[in-house]
Amino acid sequence: MIMDLKKQGSQIILDAGSVNPGVMTILAHVDILIASKKFAFNYTNHHNIDQVMDQLQQSFPKVIVTLGEEGAK
Repeated sequence: MIMDLKKQGSQIILDAGSVNPGVMTILAHVDILIASKKFAFNYTNHHNIDQVMDQLQQSFPKVIVTLGEEGAK
């Protein structure tokens, strides 16, 4: 179904809260990633938000990492 949407020109947006099998399956098709701090740090295995952003931006065209009370990056 995701591939059908992409063929029709849709962008796939994922709001990822944690690393789990379902999220990992969809990641390969994501155009816009909205990631929680927990997901971003676990997925990249970094603990510095700048390193996290650098790595995520290499894989996804558009990335937002939510940082709870600290806002977003």
